[in-house]
Order: sequence, then structure tokens, then C-alpha cells
Amino acid sequence: MSLETIRPSKSEVDFVKDVSYTVVEGKDATLFGVYVFRSEDIGSELARFVEREVFLEAFGNTREQLALEYEKYESRSVFFCVVDHRRMIPVGAMRVMLPTDSGGNSKTLDDIEGYWGTRRGDLKIRNGEAFPYKDGWDIGTLAVTSEFQGRATAGVVAVGLYHAYTSTAKRCGVDWTIAILDNKLFRFGNWQFKGTWSQFDGLGLQAYLGSLASLPVWCQLSEWESRLHVKDTVLHGLVFRGDGYGPILRPLRPELGAKLVFDVISKPEPTDAIIDLRNRRIASGLSEY
Repeated sequence: MSLETIRPSKSEVDFVKDVSYTVVEGKDATLFGVYVFRSEDIGSELARFVEREVFLEAFGNTREQLALEYEKYESRSVFFCVVDHRRMIPVGAMRVMLPTDSGGNSKTLDDIEGYWGTRRGDLKIRNGEAFPYKDGWDIGTLAVTSEFQGRATAGVVAVGLYHAYTSTAKRCGVDWTIAILDNKLFRFGNWQFKGTWSQFDGLGLQAYLGSLASLPVWCQLSEWESRLHVKDTVLHGLVFRGDGYGPILRPLRPELGAKLVFDVISKPEPTDAIIDLRNRRIASGLSEY
């Protein structure tokens, strides 16, 4: 694929710059900032911009393909996004799909059944334990632009995204996470973050949406937090407390993420989706694991 095919057009770059200026209030002294958006917010276009650029380059996924794949999950999706304050462009994004009470609205669960042939109620972890699929959030995409990928970088963009996710999930009383990851990202992420992800019992590598080898994975956040606290206290502070960023990155305030999640799950659904009333605990901002 040629560089001309991958590179966004000037008009698209100008558009995301304009949007960046609208979501970054005033002059921010930090190099990067983390933001959260609903699907219908104009700021979500910043996250989609990163998704399109990264997934086209890595897996050949076009704008139309991504739109089609995620269309049915849009109404209960939220986006975390890292903006480069110096250039006013987005450089990292995470799309999270919030489940219904019945465990619906999960692309990962739907695709595990479609690609791996395993129903959500049959998923097993830890040598036979049933996976609590109704209780988790689904990370649909995790994308970081090429200049902030790899072992040569400090990983500040990915760390900022994970902190936004873990702090929001913790505030909302959510302890379980699922995703489908390319095998290279699975291995590199587990090296970088000290074992975030685990495989489901009996589910192996499979070609998936342009990836030659992808894997359904799960994470119990409280377990990962305990492990990270022992293995790397500095990284633990960055990922789970938002400590230690200094002037490099302004982390997301978890109460902002929780409020936005509450707004999303409180919207009436045109389908048979049911709001999980347990998540109304986030309105108080006091819920923990």
C-alpha cells in the first residue's frame, strides 16, 4: 500500500485540527491531553480519524469497512482520545462498547461466535471457569499513531488511554474487559503492561478483519492492578491512579468519564436493549470494585 493511500488528505487533517481546537479549552501547557466523547459528539471524529489511519495502515481496513463493522454498536459506544497539544491533532484512540443488561452490544462477543464458533454463554477462563460476559466492557479498537508505537517510545499515549479506561471503569464498578487483539499487539501489550490480557480457554489464533492472526482476550482489572502494583509501581501509578505524568500528559478525570458513560447508558434504546441499573451507581461517583 502506497504512502499516498495511507496519508490522510489535507482537508481531513485541517478538519481534525479545527475539532481539536474546539475540544481543547484554551492553551494547555501539557504536551498531550486525554478526552472522552460520546458517539454523537463532534470530538468522536478525532478518535475515528486515528482509527482510520492506524487500521488502514496495519490491516487495510477502509473507512467504509470500519463504519459498517461498528454501525450497530454506535449508540452505546464511548471514545477515549489523546490529543497532541503542540500540533493539535489526535494521536491515540480507544473505542469502548457498553453492554446491555443481557450482555448485548458487544462486537467482541458477536464476533467470537461468528469467527470462532463459540457462544458467549460457553466462554471459559482459568481452566473451566465461566466468563461473566454480562459484567464486562468491550474494547472495540485501540489505536496509536505510528510515531508513538513500538519499544523505542515511552508509550505515553497508550498509557494515557489505559488510565482513562481503568479509572472510568473503576468509578463505574466494572472489573471485566474483553477485546479481540492482533497477536503482535497482544504479545507486545502484555510485555509493555506486565500481563494485561489472558486468552479464553480453547480459543486460538484466527484471521480477523485484515489481521492474519488475532485472539479473543479478557482482563480482570482488579487482578491486573494487583499484579502491576507488585511488578512495576511507577507504571501502576500511571495506569491506575493517573500519577506521575507531570507536564507530559494531562490524564482524564475519572468523574468525567463516568458521567459520560452514565449519559450514554441512560439514553432510551430503539431496540430491546435494557439499561443495566447497576451502572446507575456511577451517578454518585462513589462506586469502586
